[in-house]
This record gives sequence, structure tokens and C-alpha cells, in this order.
Amino acid sequence: MNQRCLYIIKQAPYGSVAGIEAIEAAITSANFDLSVSVLLLHDGVYQVKSGQGNILKNTAKTFQALADFGIDNVYVDKLSLDARGLSNTDLLSSCKLIESDAIKTLISENDKVFVF
Repeated sequence: MNQRCLYIIKQAPYGSVAGIEAIEAAITSANFDLSVSVLLLHDGVYQVKSGQGNILKNTAKTFQALADFGIDNVYVDKLSLDARGLSNTDLLSSCKLIESDAIKTLISENDKVFVF
């Protein structure tokens, strides 16, 4: 049985490299046939905001490529979106909204949880 890994990203893009490092770690895990999910909380929801333009490295484009590595579960905390005045229409279409109570379940279902 594959180990399940969850990567939680809490930081906005461009302020630090935490988001990109999390994605690189997630892709590496997926390359070792681990089951990988990504959860965006707090300012991490900005990682997948569409329309970022060509600012430095457009993190939204990086997230779009995750499916190519078998990472199909990218979750965005609805409460974090609401707190920032964003909605699911502001995000990449591949993202899945998740409610706070479901986050607890998601975390408990994973063997390893990494927070960036």
C-alpha cells in the first residue's frame, strides 16, 4: 500500500520560496509512487490564484503541472478564501474547495504531513 503524504502550504507566493519548495518535495514524493495531496491554507491560497501574470515565477502555472506527476488532489481551504475576499472563480479550475471540518479528516487520513 502506498504511503499517503499531505503537503500543506500556508505562505503566499513571492514572499518566500516555501511554496515552490513544497511543490518540489511533493513532485519528488510522487516520483517515488507515494500518494500525494496538497492543501493550501491562509495566504497559501494565493499560490493558485489565476491571473498572476508574469511576476517572477508564476506559481499558478507550476500548480497546473502537478497532474502531470500524478498529483490530482490540490485542496483550497474555503475559510481562507473567504477571509481574503476570494472565491473559487479566482482560482485554477483544477483546485478543490474543502471545508474546515473536512481538513481534519484529510490530515488524519495521511501517513505524513509536511507544513511549509
